[in-house]
Amino acid sequence: MEKLLTVKDVMVVLRISRPTLYRLLKGRKLQPVRIGSRTLFDANDIRAFIEGSKEGKEQVRREKAEDKPRPEKRASRKASRKTPEPEKSARKKAKTKEPKQPEDAKTEAADKQGRLL
Repeated sequence: MEKLLTVKDVMVVLRISRPTLYRLLKGRKLQPVRIGSRTLFDANDIRAFIEGSKEGKEQVRREKAEDKPRPEKRASRKASRKTPEPEKSARKKAKTKEPKQPEDAKTEAADKQGRLL
């Protein structure tokens, strides 16, 4: 005769909480054996569930590896920096013209704080 496990036994074996176990039951990942009001589990079904989850993880890993393109080697930071184009630097120089020279002699003789000398 096959051994039947209680809810607590299954929680210990799978190291899961009670709500997680009931989620697995609701999602039909595990099939319980009902005897009266007791919910029991076949030990072979639990082993099959564990083996199935191992195979599922391996399959997911393989699918991810196939779908995901391998990243190319990145260039160093210095090489990846773009040098400014000549047109852009010419425009920047045009924008940063020197301020116009004052026409009045009074303003020419002013010091840094704007006082007349």
